[in-house]
Amino acid sequence: MGKLRHGTISEINRNYGIIKSKYQGREVAFFFYLFPSMLNKKEQFIFTKQVLFDVRTVEIRGSKVMLAYNLKQVEGSERKKYNIPKHKRSQDILTKYHHYIFSNFLKITDEKKLKDLIKIDTEFKEFCLNRVLFLEQSVKHVIIESCLELNISDTEVYNLFEHEPETLKIKTKCFKKLKSKFEFREEFKLFSIRQSIKDVNTCEVIEAPLGIFLDNITIDELSKVLNCLYIIFNKNSKKPNNKIKFLKYIRQLLPDLSIIRNASAHGNPLIPLILDIYYSPNFSVDLRDVFPSFNSGNNVEDIEIFGFIRWTTRQLAKRRIIGQYAGGLQFTALYYTKYVFSNPARRSFFSLFHITFCYFEFIDDNNYKKFIDDANNFIGMLDKDLEYPYILLEESTYQKISITQHFFNILYPIVYTFSGGDYGMFLDITAEVDKP
Repeated sequence: MGKLRHGTISEINRNYGIIKSKYQGREVAFFFYLFPSMLNKKEQFIFTKQVLFDVRTVEIRGSKVMLAYNLKQVEGSERKKYNIPKHKRSQDILTKYHHYIFSNFLKITDEKKLKDLIKIDTEFKEFCLNRVLFLEQSVKHVIIESCLELNISDTEVYNLFEHEPETLKIKTKCFKKLKSKFEFREEFKLFSIRQSIKDVNTCEVIEAPLGIFLDNITIDELSKVLNCLYIIFNKNSKKPNNKIKFLKYIRQLLPDLSIIRNASAHGNPLIPLILDIYYSPNFSVDLRDVFPSFNSGNNVEDIEIFGFIRWTTRQLAKRRIIGQYAGGLQFTALYYTKYVFSNPARRSFFSLFHITFCYFEFIDDNNYKKFIDDANNFIGMLDKDLEYPYILLEESTYQKISITQHFFNILYPIVYTFSGGDYGMFLDITAEVDKP
């Protein structure tokens, strides 16, 4: 255990509190758990405002987070009595969950405005879900077409999966699912089977058409399959064609789609999820120091698309097209990357548009105008009077910007780069950019 840190309790809520402290010369926020055992019989937390504490790194919602723990009172400091806010689990909250989330998240009291925003969110989820399902199916088609063009048989694909623990696990799990789902149905004729070792009176599936296999795995599993197959695609193609390029530039971000897909499919509020600065509880630490790593342990340089992001944000900043300026072109690019990628839901939203634009660039751009019109329709309907906090690198306090501006800050490098030139060319140029 190292030297304890010093900080000040700035906020107490039910189940957690926040400590303001110095980290690398900057003021940041550390969250800590507030357990029932830390409260008195009146449900009050009595502690000195000045505290000493340890920090440990844990993973929360896909992000590494530095949490405060082992709080110690500072001798001689005044003790304060913190009353825990009461949140009743009323029937009204349970039956009007969206109303509760939007009214508390965006602090909206106007009922008509609240109702309109919930309606927009519902329609926006339908738009996002349809796009994710389309992209998921498109990736599967490109994989199958690439196998056909490169004369890679289903048997070769499954043999390849055998050499990687992750894909072997996916293959084994999926083949069991295919047996259960299609046994004695029409598709069963297309499978290769063998007598089961465990039960000689039943069978095991040992091979199935690749299309059926791909249709029965998740997006996360699809991304692992793609990463495995991309190596052989790239190796067997003399010159990467557009299909191979498409797979190359989406493979790292493909699993991100699962967040926005699940939120949309299950009817959960989506706009608050994308905007939430607390989605990663380490946002305060991560966004205070841009160069070059996340302070909580991740590194923006490890993101495969970072070269493209850095190059495009710098070029756009020179043209004064910018979502947020962080005191220099390089810092602006690094800061933008952290702003987007420190929130997995925001990263999912970014990935949805990036993969879509890669599809337009390398596969088919026939529906580009419709997609842009639909996206503008939803984003444009977000009332510019609806504001939400937005943290800037050089600021010690939040700014308030519109939801539309939030969305612009996430998407502007993609939209401006695609509309201003050859998206694929910029991806190719920046793919092997040296790290700063």
